[in-house]
Amino acid sequence: MAYEHILQILFYLLSVTGLIYFTATPRTIDGLSMAYGATIVYFMPGFFGYTLEKNNELQITSGCYHVMLLVLASMLFTAMFIDNYGKRYSNINKGITSTPYWILLIPLSLTIIDISGMIYVISSSGSLLFSTNKNEMYSSFGRGHLIWLMGAPTALIACVTFKRWSLSLINLISLLFMLYTGSRSQLAVGILGSLFVILSRRGPVPLIRSRKTVIALLLFSAFIFLYKQCYIAIKMGDYEAVSSRISDRWYVAFAESEPFMIQHTLNSVIIEDYSIHAPSHLTGSVLANFDFSGSYKAREYSFGDIATYDLFGDVGYGMASNIWAEYYSCGGLIGVAIFLFFYIISLCSFRLDRYSPFYMCIASGWIPWWVFYIHRNDTFRMVSFAKQYGFILLCGIILAFFLSLLASTPVRPASRGSRLR
Repeated sequence: MAYEHILQILFYLLSVTGLIYFTATPRTIDGLSMAYGATIVYFMPGFFGYTLEKNNELQITSGCYHVMLLVLASMLFTAMFIDNYGKRYSNINKGITSTPYWILLIPLSLTIIDISGMIYVISSSGSLLFSTNKNEMYSSFGRGHLIWLMGAPTALIACVTFKRWSLSLINLISLLFMLYTGSRSQLAVGILGSLFVILSRRGPVPLIRSRKTVIALLLFSAFIFLYKQCYIAIKMGDYEAVSSRISDRWYVAFAESEPFMIQHTLNSVIIEDYSIHAPSHLTGSVLANFDFSGSYKAREYSFGDIATYDLFGDVGYGMASNIWAEYYSCGGLIGVAIFLFFYIISLCSFRLDRYSPFYMCIASGWIPWWVFYIHRNDTFRMVSFAKQYGFILLCGIILAFFLSLLASTPVRPASRGSRLR
C-alpha cells in the first residue's frame, strides 16, 4: 500500500474521531469546535485524494496530508486537553447587574450602517449590481461598498447576540439580497456567527442533541455549495435552468468545489518546493494594510496573488488563497506548526460563556472570518478583514453612544441586561 494511501486512511480516522468527539461530548461550543468543523470542510479533498484547478487534477501528496493531519490533530488534542484539565467556567457574568444603554443600542446602530451601505451600493452600482458577469459587477465596487459587505453580517450577528429579532430579520433580508447579487460569503458569515451565539448559550450539551440545528446547518452548507452552480441562472430569471443545473451538477458542486482549488495551491506549493522570504513577506503583509505612502503594494504581499502567478501563470481569473500554503512556503512544516500554535491559542479565547454581552458581540462577529474564511485567504487578506471589521464595529459603537446621548437614558434597568444571557 502506498504511503499516501496510509495517510489518507489516517485522515479518515482522525476526521471521524474528531467529528464524533465534538458532536457527542457534552462541551460548550467554542472556537475550537467551529474551527474543527470549518477545517473538515476546507480539507474535503483529503477524503477524495486529489485536488483540482480547472482541468488540472493532482493526487494529494504526502506533504499535503502531513499538513492536514497536523492541523486536525492539534485542534482535537487541544480540545481534549482543555476539556479534561482546563479550568471550568460557570458564567462569570451572572453577577452583572446592568448593561449600559449605549451597548444595547449597538444592534440598532449596526443595522443603520448596514442599510445605509446597501442604499449606497444600489445607488452607485445601479444596473451593474444585477449583471450576470461577476467581474463586471465587482468593477463597480469601491471602498464604500465594504460598508455593506462587512456591515451586513456584523449587524445580523450583533442583533442575534442581543436578541433583537426584528432587526435580525432586516439584516437577514439585506444579506439575502447580497446573495442574489452573487456574494455567498457574507450570508455564510452571518448565519455561522449567529449559530455560534445560539449554540454557545446552551452550555455543555452534546451538539448531536440539537438535531434540528445540526440538520439545518448541514442543509445550509449544502445550499451554499449548490448556489454557486445556479446563481447566474437565478439572476437571469431562468428557473428551469436552475432546476436543471442543480439536478445535473449536484455532485460537481461538492467534488469540484472551492476547497479543491484551495488545496490545489497547497499541493502545488509542496510539489514545486515553492518558498518565499518569510520575514519580509509577513512584515509587508501587515504594513501594506496601513501604508498610505504607497511604499507597500497589496499585490506584492498577497500570497494568493503571488503564488497564483508564480505557480499557475496568468490564469485570467481570481483564485482563492491558502494560508497553510503560505506558511508552508515560509518555513515548510515547521512554518505551519509555528502559525498553528498561535492560531490555536487564539481559538481558545473564543468562549462566549465566560464574558459579557459586549464581548460576545465583538467575538461572535469576528469568529466566522477567523475560523472559516481564514482557510481561503492569507495573512494580508486576514489583516485587511480585521481592519474592515474593526472599522465597522467602531462606527457602530460611536453611533450607538451618540444615539444613547440623544435618548438621555445612560443606563437601563438591571433586568433588561440580565435577559441577554
